[in-house]
Amino acid sequence: MRLILAAALAAFLWAGTADAVGLCDDRARVVETLRNNYGELVVAVATGRTGEVIEVFASRNGETWTIVVTRGSISCLVMAGENWQVVQPTPAGKGT
Repeated sequence: MRLILAAALAAFLWAGTADAVGLCDDRARVVETLRNNYGELVVAVATGRTGEVIEVFASRNGETWTIVVTRGSISCLVMAGENWQVVQPTPAGKGT
């Protein structure tokens, strides 16, 4: 169920938000802009079911973050925010 929800969210974000507002560009330009304008670098990466690459970029101090989905050489910004935090995973059944 979790995988289905994640896939549905990714498809929605890819097809709707990013393309609809024109937040897509060549990956090299996206990476350069995030680095130069916000000081963001890749802090997490995953591969989607259909081969797209999902990356989280964050500034060193966590002040800003951006989620980027890439297909081929085209990257789309799907979400951005503030206050990125790195947390240690909690084993199942141990706390919240």
